[in-house]
Amino acid sequence: MKQIFFGHYRPEQQLVDQMWAEGTFVFDANALLNVYRYTDTTRDDFMRTLEALRERVWIPYQVGLEFFRNRPTVISAAASGYAKLRDELEKCRDDLRKALNAFRRHPGIDVEQISQTLDVTFTQLKSDLEGRENRHPDWMTGEDPLLSRLTTVFHERVGEKPDAVERKKLLDQAKSRFDTSQPPGLCDRDKGWVSQYGDAVLWLEILQKASVAKSPIIFVTDDVKEDWWQRASGKTIGPLPELRQELWDVANVPLHMYNCDQFLKYASKFLHRALPESSIAEAEEVRNELQRRSHEDSHMPSGEIMEALYDLIELAPPRATRPGLVSDYRGPTVAAQISNLVAERSRLAHMFVSLPSAERRSDKGRAIREALDFVDREILDKGGRAAGTFVDEFLDIERNNGPRKAD
Repeated sequence: MKQIFFGHYRPEQQLVDQMWAEGTFVFDANALLNVYRYTDTTRDDFMRTLEALRERVWIPYQVGLEFFRNRPTVISAAASGYAKLRDELEKCRDDLRKALNAFRRHPGIDVEQISQTLDVTFTQLKSDLEGRENRHPDWMTGEDPLLSRLTTVFHERVGEKPDAVERKKLLDQAKSRFDTSQPPGLCDRDKGWVSQYGDAVLWLEILQKASVAKSPIIFVTDDVKEDWWQRASGKTIGPLPELRQELWDVANVPLHMYNCDQFLKYASKFLHRALPESSIAEAEEVRNELQRRSHEDSHMPSGEIMEALYDLIELAPPRATRPGLVSDYRGPTVAAQISNLVAERSRLAHMFVSLPSAERRSDKGRAIREALDFVDREILDKGGRAAGTFVDEFLDIERNNGPRKAD
């Protein structure tokens, strides 16, 4: 019975021990991207764990593709966090001032003294925050030691890039799975276009890898959707039995899955490497925060916007001189120049989105890409971190009901 319904049996501890000793550790894109969201200590603990397993790690090509597609957005979000916190502090400061005004005639409360204390406190907080922002690593245009470490860990441990024929075959298989409601990836249908098939494609790559390697698969992901995990009464039981069963039927090897915090917790035990509880707790907090944001913002960028953004990110690097497509952005002050550059970026982003898909990788599309990157660099050089990047511009286009006709 167990041989037939293997996927419905939870692995015994002896099998889990064997999987840690012999299995292949496969990482999802979100697990690698979350490393950028961790603090230095947790990031280093996660990377040292990966490096300890480097002989047995592997990622599907689809995971690598999604990692590099989303890396600019994740890095941009971290950099823009300082400006967002400053805005929140200003709001708190204004709220406290309004609250204090109600006590100006109170006989025992010195409103002026409290106001001065608050001013000193908020000024110090703002100064400290600006200092941290100035020290924040510029991973997009400068050196990225984290990417260097990941590159070393996954050297020759990435699935092969499918050619056009193989890519079409994978997408056809993924579509067929969707038609029969076969997980994973079913929860991504609202993404539209080929983006909805990402999880299905990476799973097909895992099946192929396991069939060849004949080693147990331990999949590490911070994806918490129901098309990966089995839940009962609000409690996560483990991987979906359908996934365990499919891997067993196809490759005759077991599947086990961990979230990043669980991975760190059990790595500490199996690798005999003491990891601080704070790192494990932080990994869990990051996962929970992303899950909360996902629930709060159910609107995902449309397939059209995402495909345009993917095309844009993958084009050639920029040139140093001002491209001809960038209009004159000079102004009397630096603030005015930044404002002009932001307006220019909006114009260029709409121009790119409005191009037919086939033209985005033409010389015209590449020229717009170079112009956008030049504008972003100029904004950063002039201290306009709060203005975000062209990634934010594309998401703004989506929020404003899609692309308009280019000027």
